[in-house]
Amino acid sequence: MNKLFLFLILGILLSTSAIAVSPFLTQESDSPLTIKYPLITSSKVNTYFKANFHVFNSTSGLALTNSTVDCLFHLYDAMGNHQLILNDSQIAFDHDVDFEVYVDGGNFSKIGVYSYIMQCNTTTTGGFLASDLLISASGEGGFGTDGTAGISITLFLLVITLGLIILPFKYEFSKDISLQNVFSRGCWVISTYLTILNFSILSNIAVNSGLVATELFRYMSLFGFLGYGLMVYMVIGMLFDILKFKETKKQNKRFSG
Repeated sequence: MNKLFLFLILGILLSTSAIAVSPFLTQESDSPLTIKYPLITSSKVNTYFKANFHVFNSTSGLALTNSTVDCLFHLYDAMGNHQLILNDSQIAFDHDVDFEVYVDGGNFSKIGVYSYIMQCNTTTTGGFLASDLLISASGEGGFGTDGTAGISITLFLLVITLGLIILPFKYEFSKDISLQNVFSRGCWVISTYLTILNFSILSNIAVNSGLVATELFRYMSLFGFLGYGLMVYMVIGMLFDILKFKETKKQNKRFSG
C-alpha cells in the first residue's frame, strides 16, 4: 500500500514538468487566414479589455479589411462558460487594418483565467485565434514577466516535496506500525498539497510568460481533483491508524495489568 501511495504522488509530481504548453497565440497552421494582435496576457478585475486584431491572407500576406472579412469574438469565463459574443457590427474597424474589440469591464467581475476566440471568415475561407487572459486584482501577473521568482519558488517546493516523499522510507518515526503509518501518510498529504500548489505556480508562470495554458489548466483540474481525493483518502487512513493505535495501547495496558 505504501508503494501505491508513492507511485500516485510521484505521478502527479512528474506531470507538472511533463505537460508542455503551446505558444500564446494559437492558430491552425494551414488556416487560409492569419490573425495576429499585440500580446496581452493580463488585465485588472472589473476593467475593460481592448485589443486590435489584424487579419492577413496566409498565402499572400496581404492585410484584409472589413469589406471582405466578417469577424466574431467569443469570450469564456474562468469556468469555460460562454460569456459574451461580439458580432461583426459590434467590432469596430479602424486605421484600415484594425479589427477593434472592446469588452466592458463588467464581464471581468471575477478573478481567474478567461479565454477567448477571434474568428474571421470571408465568403470562402476562414481562420481563428484562441488565447487566454489572466484577470487579477492588480492587473499584473503574480510572478513577473520572466517568471524568475515563480521558478525559484517552484524549485524550492519541489525539493521539499521530494524530501517529504522519501522521508518515511528513510526515517522510522515509531516502532508502532500504526504511528509510523500516520507519520508516513502525513508527509505524503503535505507533499501532495505542495505538488498541487506547484502546478498552480507553473500555470501562472505560463500565462505571465506569454504562453497559452489551455492544456495545462485542463490537466491541472484533473490532477488537482485526483490530488485532493488522494489527500482525503490518506487523512481518513490516518484517522483509522490513530484509532488502531489507541485500541492497541488499551489492549497492551489490559494485558500488562
